[in-house]
Amino acid sequence: MNNTSIRQFRKGATCCALTITYLPRLLVCLMIVLISLTACEGEPTPFPAQIVTPTPDPAAIVQTATVTTPATPAIRYAIDPSLANVPITLIGNIQRLDSQTTLLITDLGVNFDIAIRLGDADGWTRAPIPLTIGLVMRPSFEFADVIWRAIDPPEWGMVGIMPLHDGTTPYAVLRADMANLGKPDGFVIRLGVQSLVGEEALRAQLGTYFIETQAIPITNENRIEALTASTMDIMLVSWFTDAAKAEWVNLVGDENVLPLFTAPINYLVNPNLTVTLSEQGLPQVDN
Repeated sequence: MNNTSIRQFRKGATCCALTITYLPRLLVCLMIVLISLTACEGEPTPFPAQIVTPTPDPAAIVQTATVTTPATPAIRYAIDPSLANVPITLIGNIQRLDSQTTLLITDLGVNFDIAIRLGDADGWTRAPIPLTIGLVMRPSFEFADVIWRAIDPPEWGMVGIMPLHDGTTPYAVLRADMANLGKPDGFVIRLGVQSLVGEEALRAQLGTYFIETQAIPITNENRIEALTASTMDIMLVSWFTDAAKAEWVNLVGDENVLPLFTAPINYLVNPNLTVTLSEQGLPQVDN
């Protein structure tokens, strides 16, 4: 081997040694580069699943009907003028009709479904509880005793009345008592009026004793205030039950509440209705 060959051999060996020495480092660098490139790549964007929606056949679509419950019509409940201003409690789905004319049996089922009136009538049914009419006085009224003895309901000439009070004092005696009280020519009292049955008969009867009644218009809403404020001296009131009477007793005292008479209540009911009776003894439909 000549010198040239020896130098070439040594140069090749040196290159191989260098290559063997740096090979591991080169591999590490390549791996780092590959890892870096992999990390920089974005995650693949998933595509949403494509669900095929079938196109509905118009001929196969079934129209669902909306179910509606028809409203129950109100019961037409007619009140005869004879019961005007009498407190009446009605419950349920009621259309109250305060008639201005006398109710007729021929209107049943045509103009009303239930009707009530004061007094008996052919074809009507009598209610089990009568209406009571009483006289209420303001407390400490100075002529209370005279008024009590001057009233005599049996003379009022009303059909079906059952008197609860009877004026037993002879006319001449009562007139003499009035003279002894310093009122020989009579006196004036204030009477609360609301077109209640018996008001006109009361005024006429007191008039025979020269007791003049000054009419003070009142309503169900303001009558208690008028009585307690001494705006009036006496007034007629009504009740169906003892509990309702007790309200007046609690207001003015038992000595100032005088039951005068009872009058029957009659009613009509459409035969297609099923009714029960209320605490006042009146027909009602429970809804």
